[in-house]
Amino acid sequence: MDTTSSGFWTAFSALKGRKREEDNQIRLIYRLFSKEPNTFNYGKKRFFALFFAVFLFLFVIIVPNAKAAPSFWDYFYPAGPVSSIINSIFGEDNNQTQSGSGATGNLAIVQDSAVISYSGPAFESSGQADLFTIYTVKHGDTLAKIAGDYGISLNTLLWANNLTGSSVIQPGQELKILPVDGVLYTVKKGDNLSAIAKKYKSEVEAIIEFNDLPATGEIRAGDVLLLPGAEMPQVIVKTAPKPGNKAAGSAVKQSLKELWEKVNRFFIVPVSGIITQLKHGQNGVDVGNSCETPVFAAADGIVTVVQEVSPQAKNARSRSLFGGYGNNVRISHSNGTLTLYAHLFSGSISVQPGQEVRQGQQIAQVGGGWDRRNVRMIGAGRSTGCHLHFETRGPWGVKNVLSQYRRGALVTTPAAVVAIDSSATGAGDNLPDDNSSEN
Repeated sequence: MDTTSSGFWTAFSALKGRKREEDNQIRLIYRLFSKEPNTFNYGKKRFFALFFAVFLFLFVIIVPNAKAAPSFWDYFYPAGPVSSIINSIFGEDNNQTQSGSGATGNLAIVQDSAVISYSGPAFESSGQADLFTIYTVKHGDTLAKIAGDYGISLNTLLWANNLTGSSVIQPGQELKILPVDGVLYTVKKGDNLSAIAKKYKSEVEAIIEFNDLPATGEIRAGDVLLLPGAEMPQVIVKTAPKPGNKAAGSAVKQSLKELWEKVNRFFIVPVSGIITQLKHGQNGVDVGNSCETPVFAAADGIVTVVQEVSPQAKNARSRSLFGGYGNNVRISHSNGTLTLYAHLFSGSISVQPGQEVRQGQQIAQVGGGWDRRNVRMIGAGRSTGCHLHFETRGPWGVKNVLSQYRRGALVTTPAAVVAIDSSATGAGDNLPDDNSSEN
């Protein structure tokens, strides 16, 4: 065999040996990672056992101890790379106060309930023992709507913000919102809980529980308390009349002022408009405005009567319809009075007999006008134009909340922001004032 042939076979043998070695390596890798059960050898078992042990060590023993007891972690790995990885994965505790920010992620707790954010009206924490929250008035808001949204009475909203039945709110104005019906009270020197509860018709136990007071009911001057279910007391100022007509006149003025304050605390103006006619009929006052202007309940009560004529009725346009009142609603109130809302727009009445209504709830719209053919509207009754005839009936001397205004005065309801038609000055019942007959 010549030298060339010998060199060829030597090279061939070397390549064949290397091929066999590569085949053995491939076979070993295949046997290690093959999914076939019969090839699951000791090497693969050892690999997965080691992987599982490392997983348990990191995520069952090390990580929980690192988060629960930082000192344990720092002792074994002070400022180590693993500690940095853990922090980057889990981050800082979001329930802890941010350094220097003054903000906290903890939920404020009120009466064992977490205070959560609302998706509707703006709702901000008051920061005053969570006795109330602050709401910022938006366009289109009304006092009645806000009270309804938060499930409290209109009176509660008025009392908390030192408002009256004739107050009007503006966008951007901030209002205190109580979590329940009641009164906010600032403790004065010498006050005691029993006297406060009696004066405001609340319960001592309820005040203690709601304000998280000691069981003994201990209070201090300057404390702000929420009195659940309380009512503002009627303020009666007694003045000793002095001799002379001037003193007697002052006493009468003071009595009238107290009387109107009492009326305004219970009733609100039911519609916005212009006083077009003073007291007539059964303690009625007329307020003129455009037809279809909303009309609201003057106080909480129960609807007792709803009279609304059908458009097909023969007397639908009669002046004497329902005694001249036309379409009307009557509501009975807790103080023994009854309010009547007359000349209502046909089809606008949204309440039924026996229904409970809240103060400021819309019940109908102003009617009493003339249609495009210059024909009296359906259900208008005795009227000379679009207006509301409002009566307050009850014990002798009961006052109509509208009687304190003069003819031509502009009145606004706190229940809504409503435009006033200045041309409605002539709308009314066309009856003389203080007429004892029914309109």
